[in-house]
Amino acid sequence: MTDEFPVRQALTAALTRLAMPAADQVAYLGGLGGFIGDLTDELALEYGDAYLVVRGRLAEFGPAAPVLTALDQLLDRMSGEANAHLWTRDALAVEPSWAEVRDLASRALTLLPDDGSPDA
Repeated sequence: MTDEFPVRQALTAALTRLAMPAADQVAYLGGLGGFIGDLTDELALEYGDAYLVVRGRLAEFGPAAPVLTALDQLLDRMSGEANAHLWTRDALAVEPSWAEVRDLASRALTLLPDDGSPDA
């Protein structure tokens, strides 16, 4: 179980950042070194990294599993050059896709088990 905790912690942290209000997301991104670039995609990249680790065993996450998958699929649909307008700090506050991301991330957080193990 000790190797599971960092995975759960990374997933929870990424979901928490995706669920935050836009202003909090912008502040978080600014702390990452936002002067280098927009970095909005970092929110999705963090989730994507955690999701890659758990996706092979989503059944262990019970009712959170389909929400985690839906969130991954939404972020995939948002990617690509045609959707570059979605990956700006301004877009975090005004684009409906980001409201949907926040909703899914919030739902996933409420469905994850509380004790740190995926199947509790």
